[in-house]
Amino acid sequence: MLFRTVFGINKSRLDLKFINFRLIKNIFKASSQISVSTVIVFACSFLKNKIFAIYLGVAGIGIVSQLTSFINLLNFVVPLGIPNGLSKYVAEKDLYQSNELKVLFNNSLNLVIAPTIIAAIFIFFFANWISVQLFSSEDFTLYVKIIAILMPFVIFNSLFEGFFRSLDRINLYVKLNIFANIFGIFVIVLGTILFGLLGGLVGILSINIVYVFLSIYFVIKLDIFSFKSFNLKIEKEFLVKLIKVSFVFLVSGGLFQLTLLIIRKTIISDFGIYYNGIYQSTIAVSLNYFGFIFLSLSTYSVPIISKLFSKDDINNELNLNIRYINLLIVPLVAIAFISRYLIIAVLY
Repeated sequence: MLFRTVFGINKSRLDLKFINFRLIKNIFKASSQISVSTVIVFACSFLKNKIFAIYLGVAGIGIVSQLTSFINLLNFVVPLGIPNGLSKYVAEKDLYQSNELKVLFNNSLNLVIAPTIIAAIFIFFFANWISVQLFSSEDFTLYVKIIAILMPFVIFNSLFEGFFRSLDRINLYVKLNIFANIFGIFVIVLGTILFGLLGGLVGILSINIVYVFLSIYFVIKLDIFSFKSFNLKIEKEFLVKLIKVSFVFLVSGGLFQLTLLIIRKTIISDFGIYYNGIYQSTIAVSLNYFGFIFLSLSTYSVPIISKLFSKDDINNELNLNIRYINLLIVPLVAIAFISRYLIIAVLY
């Protein structure tokens, strides 16, 4: 009964024909191309958590997690969901010509510049108030101001990542993620050891800085962007289409991050920063193994589903993805549960 529930088998189809192994193989092949990058990203994440646990303590983890949630919220709200909408738009329209991509990228960049500048200025000058909203204290005003100063790199990182993810250049996407995260973990380790919480925060943001500069180099090399031809013109027709596609990502992603932020704020207000650190240490384990699957799978699923218009085709593709997820998630959950004491000892 449990096996039927998890994998969607009905009584008349117990011979596993319910799984299209050819498509499962295609999903595995596509997602495995990015799995190396995903493994390195989460290995860096584990090391980062370990460093924070040793040098900042549980309360420090609580502070960092709240600041990170704030950054993640900004990353969805400020660019209006365009980075994720861009991935869907490119795949849906099947745009792979250099000239088309150049126009698309130029317009997308223009769309996020204004809200990024406005948000950065607002956050910087209202850092005291934001610190109180996040931590019920003005003690973290400096950290909020640092986020405001470096926030453009966070937003542009998200834009570049969404753009590269939509193209048929998985190797480039993987290499950028690997290099940026390896560089970032070195800065996080050294910064946390030498400067504590301040160094750790700068280290987290340094990943975005490196990614942006590398991305600029590659979009110029691929003839997708040029400083000479860059202008601030936005095509109205393009604006309407992209905003329409991006709105769903803006609402869903923004609400999710806002919910996490509110939960953390409630814990901090009612129990203190220390217990927010406990909360973060607990959910980090689940987020990592769930994230490993969803980040890898998204590279395959988003472009494929974006090209489908038939309701039946979309449902079939989604069902296939759910079955693939179940094949992985069940053993991962079991391993995490059985090894829970070892995981806690190693990470914290």
